[in-house]
Amino acid sequence: MPVIKTLLILFMLLCNTFTGGAQNVSTTNQYAETDQIALKIPAAQAKSAEGIARYINSTFNKEEDKLRAAFIWVAANIDYDIDNIFAIDPNENAENRIAKTFALKKGVCIDYATIFHDICALCGIKVYVVSGYNQNKGITNYLSHAWCIVPVNGRWYGFDPTWGAGYIKDKKFVRHLDNEYYKTPPEQLVKSHMPFDPMWQCLNYIVTNAEFYDSKTEPNTSKPFFAYSDSIKVWDGQTETERYTAMARRIEGNGVKNSMIYDRLFHVKSKLKYMHDTMENNLYNAAALEYTEGVNNYNVFINYRNHQFNPIKPDAQLQGMIDKPNRNLKNARTTLTLIQEPVTATKALIATLVKSIDQIQQLVDDQATFLTKYLAKNKLGRKMMFTNLPSDDTRKL
Repeated sequence: MPVIKTLLILFMLLCNTFTGGAQNVSTTNQYAETDQIALKIPAAQAKSAEGIARYINSTFNKEEDKLRAAFIWVAANIDYDIDNIFAIDPNENAENRIAKTFALKKGVCIDYATIFHDICALCGIKVYVVSGYNQNKGITNYLSHAWCIVPVNGRWYGFDPTWGAGYIKDKKFVRHLDNEYYKTPPEQLVKSHMPFDPMWQCLNYIVTNAEFYDSKTEPNTSKPFFAYSDSIKVWDGQTETERYTAMARRIEGNGVKNSMIYDRLFHVKSKLKYMHDTMENNLYNAAALEYTEGVNNYNVFINYRNHQFNPIKPDAQLQGMIDKPNRNLKNARTTLTLIQEPVTATKALIATLVKSIDQIQQLVDDQATFLTKYLAKNKLGRKMMFTNLPSDDTRKL
């Protein structure tokens, strides 16, 4: 699985309602042995996800140990960057941002989630970064959040290395490693974490945004059954456009309850429009290029004909010279048919291009007819075909 290329949207973790004091990794938790080994990663290897993954892969054999090692390293080594909560540049290169997080050992939730994702992916673990919002003790935070979803032994679990790292108190980050947000069952995670796309709830009975606000997150079997695992499999095989189309439908269907959901939906629809417009432009340009190639190949044929097909070429090669512009024009037409729901300006361009294609196609057809007759004749008959030709029969474009 490739290292994630994350579109940086404004995320923030608000956890000043958490309580507890700073502590080191617990020596009584069930992961203590794995934690202690994972936290011994040499500093020279802990400068990138690649370095950490190499250490983990060389140290642990079981996937669950690798998963835990990735989580505990991120939670224990990255401080929450309170000073830069609102300083996220959406245009910043994701790789540069993560490199800076490693260098400073500070970041916000999207950085925690991305680094955890990247380490896991490099360890061969399937993992997804999820964006959404959260609530604590019935109070909804009006700032976006990011966490991860991972399938483990056939079941899906939530992993939130940000909340697992500690909390904010008196505007300061307090390290407090919390296993409640490691391998959290979906039915438990949904009490505090609401994905924008309900597919990532990983629940067979989706909790609506309105229900989340009212803390009504218990399974409601009277609702339609949602085969989320199958939907994720479909997601894995979809194109980016297909993913965003399905995402927009699911987000809208689950209720636009707050400005965060609205902003996310707006972003998804804007991305869809951008992808549509980009594809539209690319298809039109590809069709125009095929048309231009067709004109060029037609002119090559005409130039050769004006020299009475000298120097002589094999018949098959001669036929290929007129087949080329035919293929170009056919490709141009086919490409234009792929443009769906073009905007008004593009419609006008398409109409003009189609007219030009029709014009050159007629000329190509005329030359193809001439060539068919030419190839059917003997040597003398072929020579006679070059006498008394109409002056416009061999014009170039």
